[in-house]
Amino acid sequence: CTVFDNKDSTYQVQIYPTEVGNHLVYVEWGGRPVHGSPFLVRVGQPPDPSKVRVYGPGLENGLLRSFKGEFLVETKGAGPGTLKIRIHGPRGAFRWKCTGTHLRSVLLEYDTTPLKQGAI
Repeated sequence: CTVFDNKDSTYQVQIYPTEVGNHLVYVEWGGRPVHGSPFLVRVGQPPDPSKVRVYGPGLENGLLRSFKGEFLVETKGAGPGTLKIRIHGPRGAFRWKCTGTHLRSVLLEYDTTPLKQGAI
């Protein structure tokens, strides 16, 4: 670790973990543990978008008014992160919904039947 003296009676500590898991950080002042020490620090894997799988018939072409699509997004093994799904096209052209199916999976369903006249 690296300790920086901020010159205002505070210190900044940078730690560089090399392994995933729970780690204990011991802090002492004058040879004695400070209140709350040791501190539990959880270290995880960085996000890995290459582990996200997206598949299903809703990712193929279809015909307007009759195509109802769905596809699955699985993030198992991808690490921490926020899943964002964006659909680009005319605003209000169709309805869609996302449903969490089970741990680390999301089902996106959509219906291309126009919601309003001229929304194509």
